[in-house]
Amino acid sequence: MRTSFFFLLLLLASCAPYYRYQPAAEQPDLTSTYYHHGLPTLRSQLNGADISADLSIRGNRNMTLSLFVQNAGLQAFDVLPEDIKVTGYDAAGNKMSFQVLTAEQVIRRKRNRNLAIAGVAVAATVATVAVAANNLDSPNVPDNDYQYNYEADFWYSMATIPAVVLETSAIVAATQQLAPPVAPFRSSDGLLRRHTLYPDEALEGIIKIRARPDHLSKIEVEVPVEGGYAQFTFDRRKKPF
Repeated sequence: MRTSFFFLLLLLASCAPYYRYQPAAEQPDLTSTYYHHGLPTLRSQLNGADISADLSIRGNRNMTLSLFVQNAGLQAFDVLPEDIKVTGYDAAGNKMSFQVLTAEQVIRRKRNRNLAIAGVAVAATVATVAVAANNLDSPNVPDNDYQYNYEADFWYSMATIPAVVLETSAIVAATQQLAPPVAPFRSSDGLLRRHTLYPDEALEGIIKIRARPDHLSKIEVEVPVEGGYAQFTFDRRKKPF
């Protein structure tokens, strides 16, 4: 029973709708909206940094911030994803800080989730094998040299378990929307980590955020840059197509 319940949760998570947040009409100083292939993206220029931001969410909790950062100044600076601040507002204007996950936390959660999925698959396989064995021992089953295909059943069980992983296709689409003027550095898994940018260098990647379902009416994002914060405001969710 517990295995079935956990399987149902995984299935629901994999079917959660995907939305792209729209930039708010009013933005902080130094932040503006530009369009790339018809899609709006926010851009801020502060202290020698040129930063573009895009925000999406799957369901009501799994939020993804896509960033492109270019050093347009004369001095090197550090990109610090762990210091990014994300604040959500409810319909009444009450605010709450969201949890910004580090790359290490995302990888650890993904690994634990995959282990849990594998555990459900094994449990489902064992249950199927037990039922099949009981059926074979049953006097109602005719003796016709029937051979149960355990291997085929195992792989079928694995195939029916939804793979709840990072939305790689969404990551690629979001980062490509930023239209970087120079070829950026990008990690193999797409996750943004602490990085030193020298003049004319660029970096892109994503940050995963644990949102609060009751505080999604407006989202404020603050990205630290050399003692200041590049600020972005989003306020409407919209399906990407």
